[in-house]
Amino acid sequence: MFTCSQQSLAIRKGIGFENNVRYILKLSKYTVLDEKDIVSYYGSHCYGIDHIIKTHDTIYFFQDKWTNSKITLPQINHFSSAIKFIITQEHTFNKFIGIYISKNELTSRSKNALSALTTNDIYFETISSEDEKYVIKLLIDFLYTKYIFLFEEDGSCFMNCDELVTEIMW
Repeated sequence: MFTCSQQSLAIRKGIGFENNVRYILKLSKYTVLDEKDIVSYYGSHCYGIDHIIKTHDTIYFFQDKWTNSKITLPQINHFSSAIKFIITQEHTFNKFIGIYISKNELTSRSKNALSALTTNDIYFETISSEDEKYVIKLLIDFLYTKYIFLFEEDGSCFMNCDELVTEIMW
């Protein structure tokens, strides 16, 4: 059983983690919708998505959880249900990617549920580690490989990944 101070610390760490993810995503060259924007635009049943980035042909859905417990099947189902609803509303995009970012790995049942939803147009990525800096680095690497971050005119990235992690985490 957790004490009030342990729960408070866990909540603050979770909020801090979500703020770090939001900060990174806001560095992209695309508009980032946060949970409040998503719920306002798509409805209250879509509160299971923390952030959305829309590129010219792809929508990226982000859910970030920094908890001590594994990510469960109901959490995954909530995230994927919100994604499936938004896909029915967005007819101008042809690719959809869900990214689940967490401290702990998904349970095997949760992984299987995401695999079952994967098609040619929809797929899921998971980023997890107990080391928050490493999770942030993996997220930055993912965003670079998808060309979501801002780039210099010569095509190079505007900031070294390790420099960005240091800036965020300190």
